Amino acid sequence: MAATRRPVISVLTLQVASLVVLSAVAAMWVWRAADTRGAIVRAPRRAIDEVRTESYTAVVAPYAYMQSRDRKHLDEMQAAVANARAQVTTLRELVPGSGPDVDRAQQALDQLVTNAGQIVSASEGTDLSGSIVEMALAQDALEASMVALEDSVERRARRHYQDATDGLLVLWGCMLIVTLATTLVARRRVRFNERRGGRARKHLLDNVGTALRRATNSSDDGKAPEFVEAPEYAPLTESAEAAILELHRLRATNARMAKSSSFTQDLIDALAMAETEDEVLRTGARAARVAYPEVGFQLLTVDGESGAMTPHDEETVPACDVQEVEQCPVIRKGRTVHNLVEDGLAQCPRLRTDDQCVTCALVQVGGRTTTVAQLIGYEPERTQFEDLEALGLALGARLGVVRSLVKRALEAGTDPLTGLANRRILSDRLSRLDRSDTPYTIVVADLDHFKMLNDTYGHEAGDRCLEIFADVMRDACRESDLPARIGGEEFVIVLPMVGMRAGLSVAMRMRAYLADASRRAPAVFTVSIGVATRPEHGTTAESVMRAADEALYAAKEAGRDQVVPARALSALDVTA
Repeated sequence: MAATRRPVISVLTLQVASLVVLSAVAAMWVWRAADTRGAIVRAPRRAIDEVRTESYTAVVAPYAYMQSRDRKHLDEMQAAVANARAQVTTLRELVPGSGPDVDRAQQALDQLVTNAGQIVSASEGTDLSGSIVEMALAQDALEASMVALEDSVERRARRHYQDATDGLLVLWGCMLIVTLATTLVARRRVRFNERRGGRARKHLLDNVGTALRRATNSSDDGKAPEFVEAPEYAPLTESAEAAILELHRLRATNARMAKSSSFTQDLIDALAMAETEDEVLRTGARAARVAYPEVGFQLLTVDGESGAMTPHDEETVPACDVQEVEQCPVIRKGRTVHNLVEDGLAQCPRLRTDDQCVTCALVQVGGRTTTVAQLIGYEPERTQFEDLEALGLALGARLGVVRSLVKRALEAGTDPLTGLANRRILSDRLSRLDRSDTPYTIVVADLDHFKMLNDTYGHEAGDRCLEIFADVMRDACRESDLPARIGGEEFVIVLPMVGMRAGLSVAMRMRAYLADASRRAPAVFTVSIGVATRPEHGTTAESVMRAADEALYAAKEAGRDQVVPARALSALDVTA
């Protein structure tokens, strides 16, 4: 039999060798495509990002000069414009067919210089609204030309990627063909070997399987079926008989365990999976339907603040018309109450009808009643109430745990002084936004000279200033935004689904609000703010936060009490 076996290892060796060679060729193809990507994509994008950065500098410098009358801001503006023009000229060479877009960019830069000169040369009291609007339009025109250039670069990149993809598809097709062919040959050889070498073993296993199936389908008499006596089957026969006898024993044990398992334990296991109060109550209602399948059941929940009682299951009519805690005799008595039909006038006066039996059990958390469980329309002689009592105790215990967990989670995620979210909640929100690939803007704010404020006016005054700034942050952002305090005098706002312009708007609004609110503080104080966005400044929360921090440091170094946008990342930075 061994001489007739067909070797499989040689086919698998050929398969592995072919896959290794094709994988090496694919890797070289990918490396070559990546190596040529710089001239097509990275260099133009780097130049575009440089133009944007320098244009922002040219726009901001005139305002800085008007505030400080420092000539260095004019020098910065001129240097920024010169560098932007040089980069625009470079783009003409890097991006074929970009002449019209480059010309529009040059015109926009000329307009920026003209408007900046008007703003700088204006005297105090001059109305500069027209120049500001024209500067904004020039900035938008420059951005539009940059977007058009980016589209051109993207089209070249797509053509480049398409060529690389076509080559890889050919290689992957070869790999697939080799894999399928060698796998098919190996499979046929394995099946041939199995047929030639396993007929006797298969016959033996079929006999054992038949015996086991008969044992499984037979009555529980604890006896194994008889096998055909044969010396070569003796070891397997003994093992099969022992396994069948063990199967009968396990079935009997499982039956005893099923009978001994209690309703309370099943209920506790089910409640352990409920994470909210509504889930706990719905689990309790399902458990009641299991314990009392032919009886009505309702849960009346108690509002801890108003004392109102409302039915949890809106489809089931409650047994009574109680709407307030003060109206419920069960809560006043503090124990389970059975209202039987034969009780007559002794029944609860709040019942809707007196021709059915109703039992009310309390669900208490920390000694206070939170829910009343009603068993409606049962037959007293056929009903046991131990399950209802157990249900009330289990629901109260689980509700207490859920409320404790909710309270603990709320305390763990809130800054105790300002009431803002803390660093943990901030990290969770950013992680969710990154996982869903949602764009967002991060605004990082740091109070200026806060240590000096504490040293001069005391820590109570410093705490009051932190509280005032927290209120300013809440007023400046939307309900969907997340303001947070991440330590000391440092604060962060996460703005989902917005870009740099909206982030700067929020930051400027914060400064304006703070200028008014700080007059009510123990001391007037200011704030420095940095703004960064995803994905312009990174694809992860860590990189975007780092960019916002760098912008914040730039605001500090520039004299504080100002808003600075983050430096736009180059494509190389994003890849890194």
